[in-house]
Amino acid sequence: LGQISIGRVGQFSISANRQYLIDTHDQPIADPVWSLYSKTLSYLGPTSTLIERDDQFPPLEELLSELAHARAIAKSVISGATP
Repeated sequence: LGQISIGRVGQFSISANRQYLIDTHDQPIADPVWSLYSKTLSYLGPTSTLIERDDQFPPLEELLSELAHARAIAKSVISGATP
């Protein structure tokens, strides 16, 4: 992370499949991605975040749950608590 220029990151795009950390836009966000998101937010500070689903759209409740999870991680990282 130390090689990422803080001023050059304008937004996170969160998406992955369950088996690999690749940006598929069609699967629920896997725990390793959430962990990476938390670590990166700790380094960069508050950053706009986009949860992407371009295919196999889940029910709205599932997307809202992922949104709540992203918000909880960001809140805990920014407050200094453990997510």
